[in-house]
Amino acid sequence: MDLESARQLAAPLAQELSPYKGSCVSRLFLLWIFPLLKRSQDVEQLQAGDLFEVDDAAKPEALQQNFLEMWRSAVCASGQRQRSGWLLLRVLARLHVPRLKWLWMLRVLQNVLNFGFPLFLNKLVTFVKDKDAPLEQGLFLCLCLFLSEGLASLVDARASLGLESCGLRIRASLMSSILRKVLLLRQDSMLQFSSGKLNNMITTDVDKTRRALRTMHVLILTAPLKVAVSLIALHALVGVSVFIGLSWMLVVILLNPVMMYIMNRLEETQQAKTDERVRKATEVIQSINVIKCYGWEEPATAKVEQARKEELNALWRLYCLFTCFEGIWSSIVPCCCALMFASYSWLNPEHPLTAAQAFTAIALLSMVQEPLFTIPWVLNLIVEAYVAAKRIEGLFFLAESDLPALRGLSSFLPEPPPTKPEE
Repeated sequence: MDLESARQLAAPLAQELSPYKGSCVSRLFLLWIFPLLKRSQDVEQLQAGDLFEVDDAAKPEALQQNFLEMWRSAVCASGQRQRSGWLLLRVLARLHVPRLKWLWMLRVLQNVLNFGFPLFLNKLVTFVKDKDAPLEQGLFLCLCLFLSEGLASLVDARASLGLESCGLRIRASLMSSILRKVLLLRQDSMLQFSSGKLNNMITTDVDKTRRALRTMHVLILTAPLKVAVSLIALHALVGVSVFIGLSWMLVVILLNPVMMYIMNRLEETQQAKTDERVRKATEVIQSINVIKCYGWEEPATAKVEQARKEELNALWRLYCLFTCFEGIWSSIVPCCCALMFASYSWLNPEHPLTAAQAFTAIALLSMVQEPLFTIPWVLNLIVEAYVAAKRIEGLFFLAESDLPALRGLSSFLPEPPPTKPEE
């Protein structure tokens, strides 16, 4: 039997097992994926008809309509017709944060469960040193450690899947809105907006905005929670020595605003160079017959190569700064660790570090390391999303056509409310 016959004979997937309509057990343990694995075994390559039906609220038509209504109300409320970047980000936040906040709570729960590892590790090391401790106590600690790590893995899988789904919703709403706006543009507005800039907006700017909203919880909830709880636990272990170790972190925090400002300027420059390179390459491709006819291959190639060289130079400067930024933030953990343990040994010569203190402190420092690595990354994503939102707003605020065939489509530029005449 060929693959097409196997696909036609295959029974439709039960919608009650889908990730949108399944039970809590199915969503938590990802049981809905097994029918997909069985279907892929039968047909070898899944098609769109072999997948679960998408929820009605997640379809591009519904997402675009909700975004347009929210955008029009935000434009009317603000009264602005110039791009700022923050207006689009506020609209996306109002539209998607109600769904994202529950997934952010799952991330918080995962972080709380992750703190079980240093806690039970401390208890286990203490149990190993205590020769009179009963065996049942060690078995109980091992079981608690296993359960905390297992539950954290399940919660992480559910939160990651939900965040990815919300990211696809953000991408669908923005891409459909951009394409709808292009249909409404006037001819003179379209001349101000090149096709290369439009391609870069759909492929790059939308993705940058999506990633920033998906990872916003790191900066708002999870990273501060991890850092705060870890530092409190470290203070309980090593005392005031933890504040000596934090001195280097304070220096890095003071450098952060200056580096973020420079990164924002370089990001805008790099995006402008990318648009120019795409525009020139598109012009060369569209005029390839004329270029071949007159033998203009070398000048045309030189223009594209020069634009590409300028783009790479801007990108090189941006990533050099980002590498320095990342290196400074990465130095927090080893420098703080060295300062902390050295100061503890100097301040407490009569109380040397025990094995339980040392292993627990190392585990807590490793937990601090992840948020300290991700904080500059998320800050960079927010800067990129702000620049991308300004570019998308520039499209949404362009003048629209008033042709009869387009009057049935809702405008992105609502009429301002009429003002009351003065008495």
